[in-house]
Amino acid sequence: MEDHSEQVAGPLEFDTADRMRKSLRVAGFTVHDMAEYLGVTRGTVSTWINGHVEPSVQTLMLWAMHTGVPYEWLTGGAPVRGRVAEAPDRQARKVRPSSPKVYLPHFA
Repeated sequence: MEDHSEQVAGPLEFDTADRMRKSLRVAGFTVHDMAEYLGVTRGTVSTWINGHVEPSVQTLMLWAMHTGVPYEWLTGGAPVRGRVAEAPDRQARKVRPSSPKVYLPHFA
């Protein structure tokens, strides 16, 4: 029997793409939903969540706000403790960040 213990360097680490995928799934959004919200193609979102291209800081901030996760967690900083904020409702999803009027949901 082979010893594979030397192949594991340490605890599993998650990169930005992993965290983007997880936040999308937990918030209940599809790639199409996020692409529509950000005003980009599904292919662009796919390149981000598959780790082929790193999104801009602005995109990551919008992603974090839309999915309800802290920006710091999304970018690999602080771990999330407690409950993650709920994602905005369906109506709020329809608003694009580049539109003249952006309505942000009110969190109590």
